[in-house]
Amino acid sequence: MIRTISRIAFSLVVPVALTVGASSLQAQDAMAEHCGVSFSPETISIQAEPVMLMVSLSQEIGDIEKGMPAEESGIVVKEVKASEKGIALFLDTSKAVEGEWKLSFTGTEGVCGGTVKVGDEEEMKETKEKQEKEAPESGEG
Repeated sequence: MIRTISRIAFSLVVPVALTVGASSLQAQDAMAEHCGVSFSPETISIQAEPVMLMVSLSQEIGDIEKGMPAEESGIVVKEVKASEKGIALFLDTSKAVEGEWKLSFTGTEGVCGGTVKVGDEEEMKETKEKQEKEAPESGEG
């Protein structure tokens, strides 16, 4: 009799727990769709030294617990620090793959995600030099 009651209780509790868990994930996914992320710089290079990436979120998600790049990107988050300008990520890009990759953040109050570009260091230097040439003079003096 006790086993029957335990099985009935188990069969009632597990689906409810799974449904609640699934609802929570759906809510986080919905929040991530509405939460935008901007990166500075917009493109990071593949290099042996750690890369610092500044992150700004369009919505508050509480204390950042982790930053998760797409596994296929080859990017590894080494450290996450809060700063006056947002969030500073320190990344290992030594094994990164060129392309655009999803980078998600999980906080104590939600999730947020955006896309970061990984590019070749030489190509980035050329792009930066071109942008500097095209930029208007600052007028300082």
